[in-house]
Amino acid sequence: MDSDQFDALANRLSTHLTRRRSLGLLGALGVVGASAIPEAGAKKKKRKKKKKPVTTPAPLTCPAGQKVCNGACIVADRCCANGDCALGQFCAASGLCICGEGTNVCGPTLCCIAATQVCLTQNGPTTTYRCINRS
Repeated sequence: MDSDQFDALANRLSTHLTRRRSLGLLGALGVVGASAIPEAGAKKKKRKKKKKPVTTPAPLTCPAGQKVCNGACIVADRCCANGDCALGQFCAASGLCICGEGTNVCGPTLCCIAATQVCLTQNGPTTTYRCINRS
């Protein structure tokens, strides 16, 4: 565009627009232009991730006749740990309380020391078992 054409365009625009309208138009163009150009130092906003609440699983419940053992249900009359067994017995992998080496079974819950004790059974209304020293 040469200078004559530019002057002609400027004259045409100036005759139809007042100074206020021209400034308003230029101002609007400046605002639009400035908003279209991203700010040089602007950073993207980072959204904070919402933390998921920690949920504790519900405790395991077993059906009637069973109990919880290491996260599973077992028959209630089986042992899960040595503490479930009588004194002198330990809980075997089978879930049964058994007497240790060098002992003899005396009734359902006793273990007599084989070298020094014998099992005494007394029958009556209820059967009782005792380990007694050999004489």
